[in-house]
Amino acid sequence: MFYIAAFVVLFGMNVAAQRSHQLAVGLLFGFGALLGLAVAPTVAYYVDADPQAVWQAGGATALFIAGFGAAGCATRRDLSAIARWSFWALVGLIAFGIVLVFVQIPGGALLYAIAGLVIFAGLTLFSRGGPATSRTHSAPSDARAPAATSPPATGSRSRTWPGSTRPRTR
Repeated sequence: MFYIAAFVVLFGMNVAAQRSHQLAVGLLFGFGALLGLAVAPTVAYYVDADPQAVWQAGGATALFIAGFGAAGCATRRDLSAIARWSFWALVGLIAFGIVLVFVQIPGGALLYAIAGLVIFAGLTLFSRGGPATSRTHSAPSDARAPAATSPPATGSRSRTWPGSTRPRTR
């Protein structure tokens, strides 16, 4: 029941985001709470069976995301190629998971887990990545503010920044 309520809140958040930022943030917190309530019985079952496994899984996940997130933040390289590769690899991993449901492949579960780690390492690097992934629209250091923000003057040479439609003057 909590899963259904969480997804209803998720769809409501999509509508609310167009109207009110505060309402969308409130619904995001509600979505997190409902999803936590939905997953809690499963986690409680695993804690009862083997609490050490739950602690190890949580710790490994935290270290994995922190490590690759820090590496992504520290790099100055363009990580968009890693993002493209990771996206298509994730599509392949989903297809491989569907195949594993119907066909028993020796070592398939281990291969699936290792491939998932590599793919999500790439996605984490990209999401915390360098300049090309920061999505900021700052002008290069040689640009002057008036030239970067105002339309070109009459009779001047103009060009656009890469990835931008706004002209700048020289």
